[in-house]
Amino acid sequence: MDLQQVHGTDIIMYMTKLPQLETVRVKKGFWLSTELVKRMVDDCSRLQHLNLHESGMKQKMPWAIKGTKKEIADILRRDKPRESADPLGVKHA
Repeated sequence: MDLQQVHGTDIIMYMTKLPQLETVRVKKGFWLSTELVKRMVDDCSRLQHLNLHESGMKQKMPWAIKGTKKEIADILRRDKPRESADPLGVKHA
């Protein structure tokens, strides 16, 4: 059996294809970026509750909380990303 590397973008892509997904818990998900959280909130239509406590590529991201989809969406709209918009964290000049 061959092993394949899985990226955060892959995980979010598969999550968005789960039509009944209502709750997500990712504690200490250091692979999560603001862009990936935004994609999860925007594209998971039935998502209601998220626990992203202690997650994020950087410590203490405003969205790294336990809350409702609306609460996290409001944080994402209010606070502009403080990290690269690239989901893999690659900085562009």
